[in-house]
Amino acid sequence: MVLTQPGITGIVLLMFLFVAMGLSVIFERRAFCRYVCPVGGFIGLYSQVAPIEVRVKEPEVCASHQEKTCYTGNADGFGCPWDVYPLALKKNTYCGTCVECLRTCPHDNIAINLRSFGADLQKPAGRRLDEAFKAFIMLGAALVYCTVLLGPWEC
Repeated sequence: MVLTQPGITGIVLLMFLFVAMGLSVIFERRAFCRYVCPVGGFIGLYSQVAPIEVRVKEPEVCASHQEKTCYTGNADGFGCPWDVYPLALKKNTYCGTCVECLRTCPHDNIAINLRSFGADLQKPAGRRLDEAFKAFIMLGAALVYCTVLLGPWEC
């Protein structure tokens, strides 16, 4: 129904907007995008196969830096809008690759690296249950989309 009726699609998008505004009043740092929005979750799943990554060059430099401007921000840029501390970043799922940390690191210790496709999927540890649920939702949505819009019956 959401896929075939523009009015219902508009209502769903307005609900997303109001929930996002409500959460931004209560919480800070993109709470809606990080915890509620399905689009952000799906992008995180896709980013596991991305051929680039944002990572710290030398962990010792980050560990000794007290201000953590890559996380909190400074005059050169904002803090990480995804609320990710680059030293703790082990996979692309929770990084939006906005490169604000690259702009705000005073030690030039953050790099954009090339890597093999699907590098995060090859790691045996670090998987979470929410990622599995998002994958099932994405596959289910694709099935519903194919059935409703490409099926032989009229709606």
